[in-house]
Amino acid sequence: MRGALQRAVQLGAATGFFCCTEPGEEMRDLVDVCVVPLVGPEVVAGSTRMKAGTATKLALNMITTGAMIRLGKVYGNLMVDLRTMSQKLVDRSQRIVMAAAGGSREEAQRALDAAGGSAKLAIVMKSAELSHELAELCLEESDGFVRGALAAAEAVRKGLVTDDPFRHYPAEPPGEPSVEITLRALATLPQWVSSAVAAASDEATRARPAEGKWCAKEQIEHLVESDTIIGQRIKLIFSEDKPSIANRDDDVENRKIFDGGAREAPIESLLSRFRDGRAQLVALLEEAPRSLWGRTGNHELYGPVSVYQTLRHIVWHDYVHLRAIRSLVDN
Repeated sequence: MRGALQRAVQLGAATGFFCCTEPGEEMRDLVDVCVVPLVGPEVVAGSTRMKAGTATKLALNMITTGAMIRLGKVYGNLMVDLRTMSQKLVDRSQRIVMAAAGGSREEAQRALDAAGGSAKLAIVMKSAELSHELAELCLEESDGFVRGALAAAEAVRKGLVTDDPFRHYPAEPPGEPSVEITLRALATLPQWVSSAVAAASDEATRARPAEGKWCAKEQIEHLVESDTIIGQRIKLIFSEDKPSIANRDDDVENRKIFDGGAREAPIESLLSRFRDGRAQLVALLEEAPRSLWGRTGNHELYGPVSVYQTLRHIVWHDYVHLRAIRSLVDN
């Protein structure tokens, strides 16, 4: 055992030693951490498995429970980092999602299905009403902690209404997974929009829900125009050092959508333009070095805004409009 510990130290590994009697100075000096619950002599002389065994189990339970909490695998008193790999885990996951996010067992199972069987992801998706990719991004940016992901989602939602819509996102991707999730979310949206309107009549796609509100076709036209604006901003940030970014005049741009004739356009024409424009945006991002995702432009209202913050906002913006399109054609 000493040889193994000495080799671990040579390799730069952290080491620990657990025992229920005093290990001595030599062992204490050899390892980084000594856990020594001194239980004293056993009640029954000659036995070595009673008090020491109980103390060992209790101490290891505390250590592993603390580790699970620190690693973000726990939410409240629920072990949430599990997947539905067996019937037993399906039942357990359903009960965990119900306890954490509310709702019936059927609703919990739908959330688990949408989350690919991940209880943690299902809780964030259901509690915060997020898409799969948005929930993944919130978890990635919160080091995998459900509470942090929910707080981040709520901060973004409030920020869209009350203050700077960009400041609640990290300036740079926390890691490669967040880049991959962002690209996937951007690339797959045209498919989701197409699916949403596939069975809808032309009347349903051009029906405005109220005066001054867009129909489904106009929602798609808005996504097309947004991609054009975002693509121009990102190219500018990639090519210049902290360029000035003009604010989008919502009233003017939104009026253009109403007056642009999208309501009378064939739905497939709008979808084709959206697919082409989004493909160009994704290609621009895929070809750029990841180091450029942290570059910033100076927004005239919000100050420094990075490429990643811009894209994170677009992923949220996409989801809001996808939900609006689904609601419009389903009514």
